[in-house]
Amino acid sequence: MTALLPRACRVFVLAVVVGVPPVVAGAESTGEALVRGFVQTTDASGVWTLRRCDETSTPPVEDQTPGQALTVAVAEIKRGMQDPRRGVFVEFRGAATRDAAVARRMWRVVGYVVDCSRLPENVAADATFWASGSDPVWRLVVRGKNATFTRFGRERLAFSAASLTPQMPRRRYEARSGATQLTLEIDEEVCLDAIGETAYGARATVTVRENGKTQTLRGCAARY
Repeated sequence: MTALLPRACRVFVLAVVVGVPPVVAGAESTGEALVRGFVQTTDASGVWTLRRCDETSTPPVEDQTPGQALTVAVAEIKRGMQDPRRGVFVEFRGAATRDAAVARRMWRVVGYVVDCSRLPENVAADATFWASGSDPVWRLVVRGKNATFTRFGRERLAFSAASLTPQMPRRRYEARSGATQLTLEIDEEVCLDAIGETAYGARATVTVRENGKTQTLRGCAARY
């Protein structure tokens, strides 16, 4: 997906609108980390195993994601694969050792990736939030203290991102700059991009109000 590179940008600050009490324990305090690799089942037991990109071991995977999102996403992506016996590339927050793997938050499942040397590059490694959609094309990315919002045919918006404290299961954020207001809502459920052979861990809705008009954009989130 190609992001628009406009001539100018506006600067504003993102504010979190708290709907429910925040989750106190973050990934750092629970020992969670980004796990990347391929999941597959090799026998009739139906047990999924994980082969991480930096390991040769294949431990069983315990899916603790909300609604077993990882299991649902893998099944959806495998339906469209030419070779359903091949392992499916996954990214999730959780923990993994040589003996066991636990998935707690599914980020994305990609069907077209065949090995770890050809990983998708559309999501920056240091991105703490990433969401995008089409019709029209848009993208919202947070990297460190900075965030950018791009829309096809519109100027690029840049703003200082406050800490995105999770508000489960639904999260809502707002940003304002003069007469422009941006609202972001995240629903943690599987979001399928059939054309891109990718399933994401959350649905994203962005509402932009400016000049008396309202534009609603929908898409998926791979970091949230």
